[in-house]
Parts: sequence; structure tokens; C-alpha cells
Amino acid sequence: VEAAGEYKITDALSLFASYTYTDATYRDDVFDGAGGLVAATSGKTVLDSPKHMARGELGYDDGSFFGRVSGNYMSKRFFNYLNDRSVPGRFLVDAALGYRFGDEKQFEIQLNASNLFDKEYVGTVNSSGVGNSGDRQTLLVGAPQQFFVTLKAGF
Repeated sequence: VEAAGEYKITDALSLFASYTYTDATYRDDVFDGAGGLVAATSGKTVLDSPKHMARGELGYDDGSFFGRVSGNYMSKRFFNYLNDRSVPGRFLVDAALGYRFGDEKQFEIQLNASNLFDKEYVGTVNSSGVGNSGDRQTLLVGAPQQFFVTLKAGF
């Protein structure tokens, strides 16, 4: 299930929100060629499939000055087929501020911040394989706090 909406508070100020609910599970167990049970996966949550994801953003743009602050949430994710190990959910905040100038607003400067509060989180699960159970993890750390300055010119 997915839902998204945007509300214009004023001509310059807007609010955006989205939400996704996923209930993805395996239908069957895994058996070997001789009929022996390899992994009891029936009913288990699909790997790296968060049940909940949400995003909210408050934006401002008056034609010259613009900015936004957004937050996004992802619930826990399992990293093995039997769902006995997972990484926790995480909430990240990003922000941007900018200004357009020139006769036709053809120049722009923007400051962007990702992971504004330098949250430590797991960005990628199972980068080099998956185990049925236990802690055979191949997890990659998420991106740290980063700042970028962008200059833009239109012709």
C-alpha cells in the first residue's frame, strides 16, 4: 500500500508526505532435490523488505529564496531467510537552502545537507550473499553526514 500527498499551505510553502506499507512474505519452504527441508521460509518476511517507510518534507520557494527539510523513516529489515537477524529501523533528516539571482533568476547557489544529524545506520544488507539463519551478515554502513554546495547557471 502506498499513499502520497502534497498540501500547498501558501503559494511559497508546501508540505509533502508519503507512506508505504509492505507485507511481503515467502509462500513456500525450500527443499533440496531429495525432498529434505533446507529452510522453513514459508510465511517469513522477504529479505531487506521493511514493512514501513515514510517521508515528510516541508518546502519553501518564493522564486528567489528556497529551502526544504525532510525526514525519512524505514523500519527494521531482516538479513537472513529465517528472520532471526535484522538491522534496526532508522530515521534520517536532509535539508537544503538556496537562493536564485540575476535578471531572470538564471543563477543559483544551494547548500545541501544529507544525514543532517549524522545518524549511524546500516545502509545496505546482504551485499555479498545471504544465509538461511544466524549471523552471516554482509552489512554496509550508511552514508555519514555530508554537506554540498551547488552553483548553477542558466543560459
